[in-house]
Amino acid sequence: MRGLGGRMGGLALGGLTLAVGLVLAGCSGPGSGRDLATLEVRDSLYMDAENDRAWTGPVYRDFPDTTGRQLEGRLREGRFQGELSVWHRDGRIRYQGRLHRGRPCGAWLENRESEPGGSLYEELVQDIESMGLYPACPDDPDAPPLELPEDSSPAWSWAVQHRDSAALFVGLHAVDDTTVWVAGHGGRVGRTVDGGANWRVEVVPGADSLGFRDVHAFSAEEAFVLSIGAGEASRIYRTRDGGVRWTEVFRNRDPQAFFDCLSFWDRRRGFAFSDAVDGEFVLLRTEDGGEHWDRVDPAQLPGAHPGEGSFAASGSCVRTAEGGVGWFGTGASGVDTRVFRTTDYGRSWTATRTPIRSEAPDEGLTSLSFLDAERGWAFGGLTLDSAVNVVETRDGGRSWEVVASGVLDGTVYGSSVVPGTSGPTLVAVSPAGTAVSRDGGRSWSVVDTTEYWTVDVLHPGAGWAAGRGVIARREVP
Repeated sequence: MRGLGGRMGGLALGGLTLAVGLVLAGCSGPGSGRDLATLEVRDSLYMDAENDRAWTGPVYRDFPDTTGRQLEGRLREGRFQGELSVWHRDGRIRYQGRLHRGRPCGAWLENRESEPGGSLYEELVQDIESMGLYPACPDDPDAPPLELPEDSSPAWSWAVQHRDSAALFVGLHAVDDTTVWVAGHGGRVGRTVDGGANWRVEVVPGADSLGFRDVHAFSAEEAFVLSIGAGEASRIYRTRDGGVRWTEVFRNRDPQAFFDCLSFWDRRRGFAFSDAVDGEFVLLRTEDGGEHWDRVDPAQLPGAHPGEGSFAASGSCVRTAEGGVGWFGTGASGVDTRVFRTTDYGRSWTATRTPIRSEAPDEGLTSLSFLDAERGWAFGGLTLDSAVNVVETRDGGRSWEVVASGVLDGTVYGSSVVPGTSGPTLVAVSPAGTAVSRDGGRSWSVVDTTEYWTVDVLHPGAGWAAGRGVIARREVP
């Protein structure tokens, strides 16, 4: 059954909430409740920006260029709760069922076919084949979140959606099942708004000499990209119109600083990370949506080892999570590797050593992935061979334990945890290929040898990877 394993093609199962940003449509009619597009997604919750509270009440969404109804449901404290319906353009049900705290439960109709069957019988068969079963819905709306079934889908494989032999894509951010952004060398930024059926890749004006290594997006219209390099080569650009126009919002003036990654908690608050300068890390924070970037007081961070920094290999050397929690990983010092943690939106930081070694400038932490504010994984490279290069935390980064060695020949560039899987499933990529673990990182299988640098997976049915000359989506029969 298609529902088994949590595959809901148009609904992103984010582990903490159900994030809906669909290019779908269906039944028409007047709006009932709050238009979902007017709520802000923050810390994995749908928030009312006017009163800064998680929204409770009925919601709807219409397709933007028609009067057709796309979605109707209800939120409880920012998460979907109860009945949810999503329609195709022609009015047929695409998804219909119940949710508990943002997670599907009970019986679901998941009809992902974009075209109806050619006859009444074929339509009936289509509906029967698209029925799915999830754990039973609890009667008590305050019951704990449901445990989703493990990823029981077929072996992992990638379907290439875009090729450009001259490109190297390094940053990638999937907003939802339809909107995905990529960034790379030569000032290239790409975007799809239809799940990858069509990609538009363009060069940011005046940035053709820059290497974009990270991208963070909020919607099909709003995104930030970060370029790397010493001095003024490190910059941050912002678009608010889907990449039609770009504004440079930060240019590094310190000739010794070298920025690697950036991330945001919400549309207002984010941070960017640079390798250390003179024994101090250079961290920038914004609290006004990127209009201004201010350096975090070095006294609020532990001191840096000589040469300590990170690797701009995939845009995943920093991460953010609900409640102002965030992390960045380091290495390259020849001393040790460390994960730094904040719980106050980047104002102050603590550090914890990890078992991954750093005995040379090209060894250290390359990627972080977190399932939530407590459980996460750190990956190492670049020349670790058969040494430990995957470690796990279950306390938000306060401690780390070894889970695997020699994954992808000891060189992991990018990683992503797959929400909605019981293992959970983890995906790691590098120039050596793609490796997948279905048991929380204990065991790994190489599933592809294509050169990918970056990966982002929303749920078992929707994930993307990008690298040298290619952008691909997880292929699910």
